[in-house]
Amino acid sequence: NTDAIKNIDFYKGSFPAQYGGRVSSVVDVRTKDGNNEKIKGDFSIGLISAKINLEGPRIKDKTTFSISARRTYLDLITTPLIKYENNQNNDGDVDFGYHFSDVNMKIQHKFNYKSKLTASLYWGEDKYNFSIDENSTSNAGNSKSKVKWGNFITTLDWAYQLSNVLFTNLSVSYNKYKSNINSTYESISNENGQEDKYNFSYDFISSVEDVSIRNNYNYYLNSYNSIRFGVEYTHHSYAP
Repeated sequence: NTDAIKNIDFYKGSFPAQYGGRVSSVVDVRTKDGNNEKIKGDFSIGLISAKINLEGPRIKDKTTFSISARRTYLDLITTPLIKYENNQNNDGDVDFGYHFSDVNMKIQHKFNYKSKLTASLYWGEDKYNFSIDENSTSNAGNSKSKVKWGNFITTLDWAYQLSNVLFTNLSVSYNKYKSNINSTYESISNENGQEDKYNFSYDFISSVEDVSIRNNYNYYLNSYNSIRFGVEYTHHSYAP
């Protein structure tokens, strides 16, 4: 969601050492801090999606917040068209839909000019569904499929100025990607006066889950040179 983005750095190769563990490329996304002066927001509607953004101070000059959310409504637009098509077709009903939604949240508190604490959250999910009901003289049945996938990310970050030339960041983060594919099929055939029933279903779930803790330091030798160092631990959980 562009309303939540402050800036993006993209490294297609030869990325810095602090992105260790990445294989091919890096997209470093920095989200906006909340407005420190007043509460403001905006709401917009496009051809296929709507979004809202709200930001402002919770405690002036101390705590700020920022919330952005959006959702597509392509499934709502196609629903009446699908119903009309089903009314013209006597062999069965077809239904399908797709939409995605996401939320960005960020809260930042400044203890003093040397120390600040930031909590951020991202949630996003895509959903697709398809179903068909057959109704002919010899066969009847229905098939339903649902697919959804998405990410959940949350981070708590503490930034502290140790001296005029040394800065540190301590962060704890959790993120999870999950996909779910569900399908069911039922059919009843009636041939030569004999009725046959058939049922089939499956449910596939995959996920990747990470818990990380990182402590980084920036040491500024002068206005042209600096040294970055730190340590990071990540626990990966795979459920293919």
